[in-house]
Amino acid sequence: MKASASFLVLTLGMAALATVSCKKKGAADGADAEATAAGSAAASSAPAAAPPAPKDLTVDEFVAKIAPTTCKMVDQCKNDKVKATVSMTAMMFASFGSFDKPDLQKQVGDVGKTMKAEKRWLPSEAECGTIGGVALKVLGMSPEVLKDRVGKSVSYDAKKASACITSLGSQPDVCKTEVKLATEPKFKEIDTFSKELHDPLDAYGKPCEGVVEGLVDVGGACDYDLECKGKGNSCTKGKDAKKPKAPPTKSCQPKAKK
Repeated sequence: MKASASFLVLTLGMAALATVSCKKKGAADGADAEATAAGSAAASSAPAAAPPAPKDLTVDEFVAKIAPTTCKMVDQCKNDKVKATVSMTAMMFASFGSFDKPDLQKQVGDVGKTMKAEKRWLPSEAECGTIGGVALKVLGMSPEVLKDRVGKSVSYDAKKASACITSLGSQPDVCKTEVKLATEPKFKEIDTFSKELHDPLDAYGKPCEGVVEGLVDVGGACDYDLECKGKGNSCTKGKDAKKPKAPPTKSCQPKAKK
């Protein structure tokens, strides 16, 4: 299954942008105080300067911010349905996706063991970051993989990356209404929550669409879904009819029709 932009950013980051204002000390004597007051009045009547444009992000910077940003949003969210949907979906994706990757599988397993020992069904912000990091690698969203493919099998937009991370600094509206779950939700409940929250969470992730775009046409060789051009197309293993004994190769295939 090809991960959508909203899935990517919501199952996995953001650092809030802060501006610091510096205040100048005024003089203690009357003359200097009057000058300071006059300067302040002039400043207050002048139009406010426009905030600086967000800095374009390199691939390394973008990837480094995705998981911690999203996890901070989830941790501060007041709606347990959102917490459950995002966190538990990410854990399942990271667990199944790392099945053939022992090092990544161990990271997911260690988080699960700690949660079980402490009788928690939601990961902490730090644990969420670990799970998000694994999910990103499974998706091919590591700096090493992306940088090697940018301009070849994928495109990368540094301005959109910056806008994506900046946008993720705010809470989605569904997080502002407090919803508490008394017990750990079952898979069927998570599915229900996912459908209920689809539109608001999808809208929340929209600014991240187009940051990374696949350039490989259907039939072209690939390693990850994100390399495939076209919405819903995925990188799939298949046998070469001319070489039936050869190991399966992966190529971009069109989205399966329902």
